[in-house]
Amino acid sequence: MKTSFRSSLKWIFTGLFFISSTLFLQGKVLSPRIANYNITVSLNPRTKILDGNMILNWKNPSTDTIHELRFHMYLNAFKNTESTFWKESGGKLRWNEAKENNRMIWGWINIDEMKTGTGTDLTNRIHYIRPDDQNEKDQTVIVVPLVKPVMPGDSIRLFIKFQSKLPKIFARTGYSRDYFLVAQWFPKIGVYELAGMRYALKGRWNCHQFHAHSEFYANFGVYKVHITLPENYIVGAVGKLQGEKQNGDSTKTYHYLATDVIDFAWTASPHYKVVED
Repeated sequence: MKTSFRSSLKWIFTGLFFISSTLFLQGKVLSPRIANYNITVSLNPRTKILDGNMILNWKNPSTDTIHELRFHMYLNAFKNTESTFWKESGGKLRWNEAKENNRMIWGWINIDEMKTGTGTDLTNRIHYIRPDDQNEKDQTVIVVPLVKPVMPGDSIRLFIKFQSKLPKIFARTGYSRDYFLVAQWFPKIGVYELAGMRYALKGRWNCHQFHAHSEFYANFGVYKVHITLPENYIVGAVGKLQGEKQNGDSTKTYHYLATDVIDFAWTASPHYKVVED
């Protein structure tokens, strides 16, 4: 318990550093903003499930015609003992073990619906791929063949409905009782690298499976996120708080804006104390 608590504090303080940096630079355009997200999510603290809807605006940064998109489905690394992450880690990482009361607490992520901005349904086109190994049980990367390709310099808008189940806190995400560290929690588009980037001879998707020893890689963009949860919970997140609204049904909604960042993570607990300086 002491080790887990220290680990949680370390990531909280790391997050606060990046939040401070984001606030200092708010308002300036600091990146190409290739992948931009507008996410609405609600947390059920009892079931540990996130219900989300998101709009993704992705720009093709290359001179290539893009016929498919690739996404990370990070939480599926905690779906069972058959994932590549689990096989490599054995369910242990930095002295922590993914167990609670001697039993595994699993997590997962599903896409319920994916449509383009013009209404084309892509849901049935989604399928899992394993670009790094032959593990047919791994479900941490999907490919989405497009009906209409994304031309060089053009953008595509996607409407995605998803559901995520948080695991017992492990490997920088999850929950412990009524404390939530929410990271790698939504379908995350990979990076399309241009010829010449990282020794690429031609344009290619860089969208690796979730491994036990790897880091997260993504394009910079803008995140507009609305988080709904019980009114007694306090939230800390990447970016700048834009507003907080009581919904009249014992819940409240936080609205955050984060610009020129590669990801959006947040934390929630009814026990947090807010200190302003």
